[in-house]
Amino acid sequence: MDTWRVYFWIGNGLLIALYVGYKFLLRPKFYWSALFISLVIAAFGLSKISDPELIGKNSGASIWLLSPFLFIVSFGIYRQIFLRIFKNEPLMTRAYMMSWDDGEYRRLHFGDAIFTVMCLMTPLLSLLFYSIS
Repeated sequence: MDTWRVYFWIGNGLLIALYVGYKFLLRPKFYWSALFISLVIAAFGLSKISDPELIGKNSGASIWLLSPFLFIVSFGIYRQIFLRIFKNEPLMTRAYMMSWDDGEYRRLHFGDAIFTVMCLMTPLLSLLFYSIS
């Protein structure tokens, strides 16, 4: 397997793992640990950004290692905004998810869907815009 595919799948695999296990990010100890680990991975990706083997493939494949860090940072910011507006914890929605599917104490609303989309699209779009420029 090519090195650029490994970087791509590590970055996006960690992003998906953080999305699926977002409830762990609600605990401050786990949030700060995940933030530190993703920062180390992002620093490694930034150190490999000028690697000639990776530049031609996928417009700099090592930038995909930044996606977990960007997800955690955007999750923290959007969560604080959500808490101030709606006065409760956000829920990450999935396709065809009904209220109380995960044993939650409240119904899903449009704010949850917006929160989910923004948390997932912020890292991906920022990396795509970076790779285009």
